[in-house]
Amino acid sequence: MGEHHVWDAKTELVITKGAEMVCESIPGCLLQLYVILKVGNTSGRAVMSVVVSALATGYSSGTIAYDADTDLAGGS
Repeated sequence: MGEHHVWDAKTELVITKGAEMVCESIPGCLLQLYVILKVGNTSGRAVMSVVVSALATGYSSGTIAYDADTDLAGGS
């Protein structure tokens, strides 16, 4: 880590992944669910879109947890 860096690479990765999940992935999934419930569109494509969004969000949070658990340096 250079002296001009604010955070180390792992901390920056966690912050950006967390911000992406909170600001984009979770609201997008909730918006899709709202539209499906409001319109009543239960087509296979609409349901598959929600499932893929939820799986992508779960994968991102899983990689954050995996990176934290396997960090040999014990940093943040």
